[in-house]
Amino acid sequence: MTNPGKYLLGAAPAIRESFLPSAPAQGSLIPALVGGAIGSLLWRAHPVLGFIGGASIAGNGLGLIRGGDRVGDLGRMATTGAGIGLALKWPAHPVLGFLGGSIAAGTAVSYLAPSGGQTALVRQGR
Repeated sequence: MTNPGKYLLGAAPAIRESFLPSAPAQGSLIPALVGGAIGSLLWRAHPVLGFIGGASIAGNGLGLIRGGDRVGDLGRMATTGAGIGLALKWPAHPVLGFLGGSIAAGTAVSYLAPSGGQTALVRQGR
């Protein structure tokens, strides 16, 4: 897999900043892994879903505490929750349920706030 950052080096700074991970986003990896491990231990009936949910709560919860993109953090938590909910609702095909719930919720959440690329274009005056 190639590094997408090398293709963005020639882009305008506002666009480049919107696609490359920021320091708070990189700093939430360890809490997300710890939250995922705790989630899988607490939800023994569904350890994979517990890991996904715990990682989402810990990683995005840290973003909520730090401030910044609160709509994005809540949207990612809602998307994960919808995926977990549909995976549990459709036990015959839990992976398809998770993907369907995540895609449907992600589509709905995408209308709440402009994306990073849209924000960068607005900053540039386009």
